[in-house]
Amino acid sequence: MRQLAMWLVCSVLVTACTPHGPVAVAVPSDPHVLHGQWTGRVTPRNESGPVDTLSLNVVATYVDETHFAVAGTATFHQVTW
Repeated sequence: MRQLAMWLVCSVLVTACTPHGPVAVAVPSDPHVLHGQWTGRVTPRNESGPVDTLSLNVVATYVDETHFAVAGTATFHQVTW
């Protein structure tokens, strides 16, 4: 009887969950899309080391109606990739 009750509770919980559809993201203006010029500080694990700057310059563009691509450069220790 306990197993039946457990299965009933689980089935109610599972069927109560509604699936979420796709989320619309406006490229490149949505804040969830990495786009533009970004600068951050990189600290080493041992706090005695220097704090370095990481710079990103990225451009997000649509590939098709449902996909986008991000391209750009990263500069760290005065080396650009």
